[in-house]
Amino acid sequence: MLTDLNGASADYTRTHLKTIFNPPISEIHKVSGRRLVFVHVGKCAGGSLILSLNAALDSSFTMFEMHCHNANQLIRELVTNGPDDLIFLILSRDPIDRFVSAFNWDKHNMYLSQKTPGSVVAKWYEEFPTVEILARALTDTDSVKAERALKFSRFGHMGMGQSWYAPLDLIDKIPADRTFLCETETFSTDLHNIVWSLDDKQIGNYVRSFHHKGDFTAGYENADHLFDKNLSPEGKRNLRVLLNEDFLALHQLHVMFRRQPSPEHFFRTGR
Repeated sequence: MLTDLNGASADYTRTHLKTIFNPPISEIHKVSGRRLVFVHVGKCAGGSLILSLNAALDSSFTMFEMHCHNANQLIRELVTNGPDDLIFLILSRDPIDRFVSAFNWDKHNMYLSQKTPGSVVAKWYEEFPTVEILARALTDTDSVKAERALKFSRFGHMGMGQSWYAPLDLIDKIPADRTFLCETETFSTDLHNIVWSLDDKQIGNYVRSFHHKGDFTAGYENADHLFDKNLSPEGKRNLRVLLNEDFLALHQLHVMFRRQPSPEHFFRTGR
C-alpha cells in the first residue's frame, strides 16, 4: 500500500510501466513502444516519480532508469548515438539541498544501518559526522584534513550530482522537444506536465503523486542530531563553491527545459 503526497492510501503495487535499470543501448534498441530515458539524479524524489508514472501511464511505455554506477556514460551514449525518438526525463533539485539529503541518506544507508560498514566509510563519518562539519572542513587550515573532506564529499550520492549525470557539454545536445525537467521543488506541477504531454487522454485529469520511501530517520532516537540538516553561512559558502558545476548545469537545464504549467493544472488541482 502506497501513500500519496496528500496522505491518502491506494494500492498501486500493480505494474503498468516497465522499468529497466541502466540498460546498454543494444537492449534499448530491442524495445518497442514509447521509450523514456529517466535521468535519475539521486535524492531528487526519483523513486516517487517512478511510482507516480507507473500509476499514471500504461504498458505502452518503457522506462530506462539511469542511476549511479555507469549511468553518466550511458546517458552520454544515448544522447549522442541513441535512437532519435527517445523521451528524456531529468530530475533536478537545489544542489545544496540535494547534497545535504545525500549526506544523510548515505550516512544511514551505508554506515549506521550496516552491521560492518566499510572501514573507509566508517572513518569518514566518524571524522565528519554532520554535513556542517564536512562543509566547514573543506576550507580547514589543515590542508590534509581539507583534502580528506574533499575526497569524502565526492563519495556516494554526494559526488553524483546534477553535473555528473548531465554535464554542461552534454546538455545542449539533449533534444529540447523530447525532454522534460522534473524539479523536486515543483514535483506535482512537473508531474502533471509530463503525464499530460505523454498521454492526451489524461489532459485535465489530476495526477496523484506518491511517496517512495518512508522517513528513514524514524527508527533513530536522536535523529535530529544524527541527521542534522543545518548549515552555517560558512558551510553554505563552501558547498556553493564545491557544487559550482551542479549550479551551472541546473541553470542550463532551466534555460532549456523548464516548462510553464498549463492552465488546466491550476483549474483541476488548485495548485
